[in-house]
Amino acid sequence: MMGMAKTGNFLFLLAVLLCFPVVPLANIKRNISTDLSALLALRSNVLDPTHELLTKNWTTRMSVCNWLGVKCSSRHHRVVALNMSYIGLQGSIPPEIGNLSFLNSFDFRYNSFTGRLPQEMARLRRLRYINLSFNKFSGEVPSWFGFLPNLQYLFIANNSFTGSLPLSLSNASKLEVLNVQFNQLQGNIPQEIGNLGKLKILNLQGNQLTGSMPPAVFNISSLQRLSLTSNSISGILPVNMCFNLPKIQAIFLSTNQFSGQIQSRFKNCSELQVLALSINKFSGAIPREIGNLTMLSKISLGDNSFQGEIPREIGNLLNLEILEVGYSSLTGNY
Repeated sequence: MMGMAKTGNFLFLLAVLLCFPVVPLANIKRNISTDLSALLALRSNVLDPTHELLTKNWTTRMSVCNWLGVKCSSRHHRVVALNMSYIGLQGSIPPEIGNLSFLNSFDFRYNSFTGRLPQEMARLRRLRYINLSFNKFSGEVPSWFGFLPNLQYLFIANNSFTGSLPLSLSNASKLEVLNVQFNQLQGNIPQEIGNLGKLKILNLQGNQLTGSMPPAVFNISSLQRLSLTSNSISGILPVNMCFNLPKIQAIFLSTNQFSGQIQSRFKNCSELQVLALSINKFSGAIPREIGNLTMLSKISLGDNSFQGEIPREIGNLLNLEILEVGYSSLTGNY
């Protein structure tokens, strides 16, 4: 009877063990090898004309997790972050980079990378942070950015991206920062951008965008900073535009083609610190309600068609450091 009991216990234990997947050692080695191969492909596409940091540091004599700018997870022993910022590298991003399937942070700012971003990067489903600012990337803004389900921060400022903003960006539901300033983008701002319900910073300044501002953008209640300076965006601002923007701290709309009055536009902007509307076609009077926005430190309204007196209520703004109202038809003293 004891022998039968032991046999039964053994068979039960065997059945339990068979229910759990077994990861062969060969698979683990292959995964590490995949990351290694991807980074070696990157190394072969990169030129460091000053220090040769990669050719000296990225060698197979040491673990890839000890390479310059590479971070691995302790749990999976896979590459989770690449930080090659501020090194002055030249070259392009190879398609093999899409094999870094555990990558969640990709920081290549302040280099001289050129060319288009490879479509294979769309496979990096864990990516949360992308910073490619201050490089020489070109081509259209990749539509696959919008299909990275965990993307929270996207910085592609100061490059040479062309075309229009892809509609697919509206699918990046976790996006908190979208910064594409100083590129060569054209066309309208997509209405679908208003679907980004967690967006805190929208920076589109220094492009060639046209058309009117989508009303849906003024319904993003999480928005803290809106920057559209130096485009050709037209239209009028919605009445009480801050009603659905309770957290807005900075509005930069200077050097565009906005028109109409600004009465009753800012009365609920209680957190607003910077209001920049200069070099547009705004008209009418400067509203007295601005004097109630006690957080304001900078007001820039010059080079418009404002008329009437500068509201005395502006004197109530104890935090105000800059008031710029030149090149308008205003009267009174300030």
